[in-house]
Amino acid sequence: MKKIATMVALLITITATQVFAQSSVHPKDLKGVWHMTFDLTDEAKSEAERIALGAVEGLLDWIDIRLEFLPDNRLKVMVHVFGEDEVEYAEWHVNDRRELVLGETDHFDSEDTVWLFNNGKLTAYEYSNGERVRSSDGVYLEMES
Repeated sequence: MKKIATMVALLITITATQVFAQSSVHPKDLKGVWHMTFDLTDEAKSEAERIALGAVEGLLDWIDIRLEFLPDNRLKVMVHVFGEDEVEYAEWHVNDRRELVLGETDHFDSEDTVWLFNNGKLTAYEYSNGERVRSSDGVYLEMES
């Protein structure tokens, strides 16, 4: 009986560790260029919100944001908007909780936002009253292939 209890405890520990590992960020996993995707259609709760978000998504089609995580903790932010290209640099780091923290630029504010892996995509989370909550299902970073 003691062996079974030990095995169950071990399996629970391994499973919990794997679940956490799927969400945590390691700098080596950030190599490459990431595309910021805006998919807001599922965010709408009413017909009026769907119409408004549809208009916003039409504008977002003209905006292309790509991020490249450089090895020296610099973040290259490449923005293509309405036919114009712009490149900015910011900073990034992975904190003690294995959350990705992006530095501020003109295009995003990182004050309370962290990023974690969710199904291979980097998804934004915010802290509210000390708890981490998903920021939005519709905005995420996806590795370019």
